[in-house]
Amino acid sequence: TLGPFCDFPWNSLSSENLKSKYQFTGLVYRSASLELDEIDAYKNSIKKNPKEWLGFSSTSKNRALAEIYDGNTLFIINVPSQSQHLDISTISNFPVEEEVLLGASTSFQIEHVKYDETTRKHHIYLRILW
Repeated sequence: TLGPFCDFPWNSLSSENLKSKYQFTGLVYRSASLELDEIDAYKNSIKKNPKEWLGFSSTSKNRALAEIYDGNTLFIINVPSQSQHLDISTISNFPVEEEVLLGASTSFQIEHVKYDETTRKHHIYLRILW
């Protein structure tokens, strides 16, 4: 029963007019706090079956901004041109966050996982499939 409530805002944002105006292609970043077993699950899924984030996900075009948030993990996400994820920074209450909204049920391939000694964060590289 929650599906229609998720579809309404996304479909409103995803109209053809808005897609052409706000569609985003490029790299985005998201900080997170993950348990080591969760990080291991990402490692074990490299280049295997696609994974999915079920909810909407807020990301930033600004890596430095994403890195200042608490968390032991930085997702580095490649958003391809055929995707329908939206740069909402110009309509956000916080445009400085340079936010790109990833739609619910975003599917991705895990490309690479590494630990960065300098930032002391796990870097998880994802490529969005749809």
